[in-house]
Amino acid sequence: MGRNRPRNDDQDLRFGLMYGLSWTAGFVDAVVYIALYHVFVANMTGNTVVSATGLTQDDWGQFFRRGAAIPVFVGGMLFSKCGIYLAERRRISFLPALLYFFEALLLGFFVLLGSWPKPGNLSLARYFLVVALPSFAMGIQNAMHTHFGPFNVHTTHVTGTLARFTDELAQFLIWFGERWHPVRRKRLKRIFAVSWRQTKLRNAVILAGVWGCYFFGAGVGAFLKQKWNLLCLLCPIALLLLLTAGDLWRPAALRAYKQHL
Repeated sequence: MGRNRPRNDDQDLRFGLMYGLSWTAGFVDAVVYIALYHVFVANMTGNTVVSATGLTQDDWGQFFRRGAAIPVFVGGMLFSKCGIYLAERRRISFLPALLYFFEALLLGFFVLLGSWPKPGNLSLARYFLVVALPSFAMGIQNAMHTHFGPFNVHTTHVTGTLARFTDELAQFLIWFGERWHPVRRKRLKRIFAVSWRQTKLRNAVILAGVWGCYFFGAGVGAFLKQKWNLLCLLCPIALLLLLTAGDLWRPAALRAYKQHL
């Protein structure tokens, strides 16, 4: 019992990290979407579609405005992945803390440059700079952690998470359906009693929680944007700084990705 407990604690930390980062991405994406003319900085699928639409309709403003975030987001992922591979080779254990801090720093600069003057009055060069800052930050986060215990999750978008959720739920429903007949009251109670022991059901619930955290983060971000403007981003910045301190204290997150390189 004593030997297995640290592993369970580490898994709980990774799930907490997965939920926290999903909340952060939803929060940041919603705030920037509202502030900067409907540009996504965590979800590149929407930017790709709208940028392509602008190109075919000769709307060059839309093409550049939405398309600018894509290469910067990729650059953030490349920066993060290169750092991870180098850290693994050189046995640098504090890399996640550095990446959390750098992500928080980029969001902080975005708040400073985007708030004064208001985003609507930014010059073209400054506008593309403030788009680049959160896009690069979300790219870093997207590539920094993808493995959380048994789950392969990208915390900056939830399409893949919903697909995995559906797969896990489908397998559980098949298991449940095979035990449904004959329907006897005592047997049915027993099936419900043992359902939670099924890994597929637990996995589906955990993955649904990732979507829920993303949704909740986006809702909170949109609400606080109306109250505090870009200063509301101090909330995810504070969480990232907390993760920085927590990773320096207990670098369980590093072990989460080292197992899957």
